[in-house]
Amino acid sequence: MTMIPITVDSGGGEYMDAVVVLEWKVQPGDRVAVGDVLVEVETAKAVIEVVAEQDGWLASIAFGPDSEAPVGVALGQISDVQDFAAEIPETGAAPSPELRSASVPPTQVSTLRVVASPLARRVARNAGVDLGTLRGSGPNGRIKRADVEAALAQGAANTAPTLTQPAPPQLSNTARVVLIHGFGADRTTWHALRGLLPVSYQVLAPDLPGHGKAPNGQMNRLGDFVSYLADWIADQGLEDCHLVGHSLGGALAIALADSGCVVTRSMTLISPAGLGPDINGGFVQGIARSTTPDTLTQWLSVMVADRKCLPAGLAQGMLRQRANGVRGETLAQMADALFAESTQGFDMRDALARYAGALRVIWGRQDRIIPARHADELPDTAALHLLSDTGHVPHLERPSLIARLIAQTVASGQM
Repeated sequence: MTMIPITVDSGGGEYMDAVVVLEWKVQPGDRVAVGDVLVEVETAKAVIEVVAEQDGWLASIAFGPDSEAPVGVALGQISDVQDFAAEIPETGAAPSPELRSASVPPTQVSTLRVVASPLARRVARNAGVDLGTLRGSGPNGRIKRADVEAALAQGAANTAPTLTQPAPPQLSNTARVVLIHGFGADRTTWHALRGLLPVSYQVLAPDLPGHGKAPNGQMNRLGDFVSYLADWIADQGLEDCHLVGHSLGGALAIALADSGCVVTRSMTLISPAGLGPDINGGFVQGIARSTTPDTLTQWLSVMVADRKCLPAGLAQGMLRQRANGVRGETLAQMADALFAESTQGFDMRDALARYAGALRVIWGRQDRIIPARHADELPDTAALHLLSDTGHVPHLERPSLIARLIAQTVASGQM
């Protein structure tokens, strides 16, 4: 049985570190499909719908209506099997430790805007309170619900504002882990692994352009992806992070660390691209151009040593993401540009050799997409794990082991 966390990630340029849960559209035990609306939440700017990213059953709810949930923390869980113990908390209850998937960092406050939690904004809006007149008691002056209620109780909503200056950038003590998926996948490929990482981590997983829910922009060069990721990471307010990249995402992690756009404390590379010229061109084209579940499943089975490791409904879910046809054409164009003639159109070996941080590389010996012999090109500073009976996606095939290896790399990078 696998539990998939239901999370809200900051994105789209909106600054937020928490959301308010408004209404759950399903209850524990209900069957859900990819794309079904699970819960409505309110950010500082809008009400948004959180949808299911995998078929299954709603197993638990961690935050009831009117409760505030930090961004990155699991709002609930979806089970891939029907046999589970359903859980639902009291309204506003805090999540149990096993449901937490992130530790949210302190907010840095700009002197040009009032920073308040979504719940504080909601209470203030309903009561007609000007947030700009309040002193915040939260980290770095962040206004909390209690601050608004205290002002209302005292009739002192005209208090002069006191906003703190932002602290100078510094490395955080919280392990902030960014998971970068490979070509043709999306952030849901990390679900099995994400729930196994230490609960103290802040775990973020972007969709690459043309993949998942990201914009459908055409990216024909590695540098295009790197620029996008650098901007995305900056939007999350991260000064430093640990990078985990799979396949194309591995090459992007190397390039991102080499760019200096973000302080990279450690890198864990899983079957990374960019360390040799050859790649299974048939697989790349099949993933990009398949239009039916049967044909796509045939190509997906090439990724694993044992096809039983493939999540149920994976092909159907991927094709639903490309339902309008435009996204499929985008992937096909990317495949032609990045992997023409079954060749990787980029070489990351020199960039990897320049990286001085904690580095671990994981490869399946039965990888039929990018051969494990490319590991021969690794610098001497890299820890290498060659896994038996494992294909191109060790994080799907052996998630517990991969989570443990990532934690070891992160611990080395935190020193």
